[in-house]
Amino acid sequence: MAVTVPDGWSSPTASVGELKLIQSDHPDDAIFLWKDVAAIESNGETPKVLSGVPRTPEGLTASFRKNPDFIVSAPTDTTIGGAIPALTYVLGISPSAAYTGRGCPSYPTCANILKDPAHSGPGDFYGIGAPGVVRLYLATVGVASDSHMLVIGLDATDPVELERLTIAAAPIIASISLPAVIGGESQSPVPAGRIAFGRWDPTVGDFVIFSVATNGSDLRQVLPGGHEIPRWSPNGDRLAVAGGNGVRAFETVVEADGSRPQVLQLKDASLSLGCAAWSPDAARLACEGWDDSKPERNGIYTVRSSDGGDLKRVTTSPDGGHDIPGGYSPDGGSIVYSRQRHPDVEEAEVWTVGVDGKAPHRVGAGQFGLGVSLSPDGTSILADAKGILRIIDVESGTEMPIPIAGGAAFGGRWSPDGMWIVFSLVPVGGDDAGVAIARRDGTSVTAVTTPEAGHREEFPDWSVSP
Repeated sequence: MAVTVPDGWSSPTASVGELKLIQSDHPDDAIFLWKDVAAIESNGETPKVLSGVPRTPEGLTASFRKNPDFIVSAPTDTTIGGAIPALTYVLGISPSAAYTGRGCPSYPTCANILKDPAHSGPGDFYGIGAPGVVRLYLATVGVASDSHMLVIGLDATDPVELERLTIAAAPIIASISLPAVIGGESQSPVPAGRIAFGRWDPTVGDFVIFSVATNGSDLRQVLPGGHEIPRWSPNGDRLAVAGGNGVRAFETVVEADGSRPQVLQLKDASLSLGCAAWSPDAARLACEGWDDSKPERNGIYTVRSSDGGDLKRVTTSPDGGHDIPGGYSPDGGSIVYSRQRHPDVEEAEVWTVGVDGKAPHRVGAGQFGLGVSLSPDGTSILADAKGILRIIDVESGTEMPIPIAGGAAFGGRWSPDGMWIVFSLVPVGGDDAGVAIARRDGTSVTAVTTPEAGHREEFPDWSVSP
C-alpha cells in the first residue's frame, strides 16, 4: 500500500492487516491500514466473522453502533488521500465489555473489532481495551472484481493521546495514493470496443448518432437524421436508437456500422416509446412509455427487438411522471430504472422491478438524474446527481460518490467488464459536454471526443469488442 512514511515513524512487520506505522517517540500509538476487513464477534477467544454485516463503511458502522460492547461517536464525512470519500469516528470500549482473553490480557475491559477475512492466523484480527481508543477512517475502494474496504485505525492509549495522534497522522493519511490502494494502473487497461453517443446538430434540431473507438480514433456517423439514446446489443453487433422515420415509428435497430436499419413501429394510436435497454438474450427492449393524453399509461414497457411487437407493460409511473429503464439484471429477471415522480423536476428515484411487474423495490433514498446504468455483474448502479457520478450498491442502497476531475459529469454507463465508465463531461469553464472515460473509482479521466461549440454530446454507451 503506497503511503509516505515521514521521519520519526517506522513501519515494522505488521501482525495485523496490511500496514502498521509507529511513531518512534510514542511507541504505544500506532496507525493501522487494512485493505479488506470484516466485523467480528467482540467477545470470545477465537475471533469469528459476523455474518450479514456488509463490508462497507455504513455496514461496519451500523454493526459497531448497535454492539453494547462499543461506545461510538457520531460519524462524519471526510476524505482519505484528499480524494477518497470516507467516514470517520472514534470508537471506545463500554464498561460492560468483559473480554479478557489472550487478545488483551492487561485490560479490565476490551473487545475485538476487525479481522482480515482472507487469513486465519492469530495476528489477523484487531481489538482494543479501555482506556485505549481508536479513530477509524472507513472507505470503499476498488473495482467490481477487486473492491475492498480501506480502514485506517489510529490506536492511542487514551482520548488525549488520540487527539495528538490524529494531528500527527494527518500528513500520512493525506499521502495515500488511490491507484496504489486499488492495485495500480496495470490492473484494468482500457477495454476495446466502441462508444456510441449523440451529438447535437443545430441544423437538424436533434442529436445525430456517432460511434468512436475508446481511444478517440475512427469517429463515424452511424445513421443520418435525428435520433437519441443509442444502446448497444449485448454482443455489440447491433445498435438501438430512439426515433425513426415512418408513421408511429419509435425505435430504429441497425447493424454496428449503421447498415440494414430496421424501423420498429407501434400500432397503438397514442402511446409513445423510447427504448433504453436490451435484455441479456437480445430478444427484447425495455422502453419508457408515455401518453400525453392519458398520463396514467406512463411507465415501462417491453417489446420484441425483432419487430417491436408483443407490447408488455411492466410498471405504472405515479402522478404522471416517467419511469426510464436503465438496464436488465444479468439473468434477465428484473429491470433497474429511474422513477421521475414530477414531470417538471429533473430528479428521480432509483428502483428495480421484475420483468413481470412484480416486486418493485426502491434502491436507496437519494434523488438522482434521469438516467441510471446497471453494472455487468448486477451489483452496482451508476447514477449522477448535480454533476457528480455516484455508485449505488444494489443490495444495501448505499452510495459512493465518484470524484471526476475537470468538470461536471452525467449520463454514465459501464464498460463491458465493469472496470471503467463512460459519461458526458462538461469541462470547468465550458458549456458543451464531450464524451470521457475513467476507471470506476474516478481516476484516469480521459477525453474521448472534443466537441465543437454548440454541439454537445450525450447518451454515451460502451460496446463489447466486436
